[in-house]
Amino acid sequence: MTDPRADWRPGPVLVTGASGFVGRHVVAALLEQGLDVLCPTRRELDLLSPGEAGRWIARHRPRALVHLAWETTPGAYSESPQNARWLEASTELFDAFRAHGGQRALFAGSCAEYDWSAGVCDEDHTPLVHGSAYARAKNALRQRVLGRGLDTVWARLFFLIGPGEKEGRLLPSLHAAMVRGEPALLRGANLRRDYLDVRDAGRALALLLLCSGTGAVNVASGRARTLAEVADGLVGQVGPGARWESAPVARAAPDAPLVLARIDRLRECTGFAPRYEWNESLAAAVPHG
Repeated sequence: MTDPRADWRPGPVLVTGASGFVGRHVVAALLEQGLDVLCPTRRELDLLSPGEAGRWIARHRPRALVHLAWETTPGAYSESPQNARWLEASTELFDAFRAHGGQRALFAGSCAEYDWSAGVCDEDHTPLVHGSAYARAKNALRQRVLGRGLDTVWARLFFLIGPGEKEGRLLPSLHAAMVRGEPALLRGANLRRDYLDVRDAGRALALLLLCSGTGAVNVASGRARTLAEVADGLVGQVGPGARWESAPVARAAPDAPLVLARIDRLRECTGFAPRYEWNESLAAAVPHG
């Protein structure tokens, strides 16, 4: 990765998944940069409908692409058969974008691609795994889009928190129990994970689109926090009576004790530094009132 290409401003930028957890913040950051952003709804552009991506791109001719749309249902996405469909749909999207004059693309990858036993995840040296259907599909897509004659960034997102959290994710689940006056059950309290505010992630993705580098880039905070620290923070948000308890880990094999990103490449390309403090991120991740 090299220095940000601050003077490069593409024509229209197509953002898929623009209304999603990450997408809305990417769109806001792109608009802040003064870019023309195309945000079709699923009714306007159904990527899972064969041939639709090619027809839409031929009609609108975006010059940059940020592809975020995917199956993300909490508790289901990891082994969902939809992963295979999204792999093929995303490949079709990339091929159509390249064929119709696209200049630069950014695809959302995931820290799930890494072998977490490494602890610290580095783009160049940490082994990749193909255990879950989700990880297999993401790794396969990365192989299909990188080095294919188009400037492409593969942005590996780590653990995101903030506004728009879906029910079933960790923070909303813990928070819901606390506000009911029940102890929130937390598995793996000592596990350490790299959390980043989703608003900062959206800004990082927008900056990566405008930088001149290609290839895989970790998008994370570069700092690990324990799940207990997350739960303690929620106790502070909910107030008196809120509490959590450790629950037994159901799996036979324990989870990786540490998942932390090296973010040197992200900083080098974009100068990125998180804007949001930890308590701000926690407050935004849960409902109020």
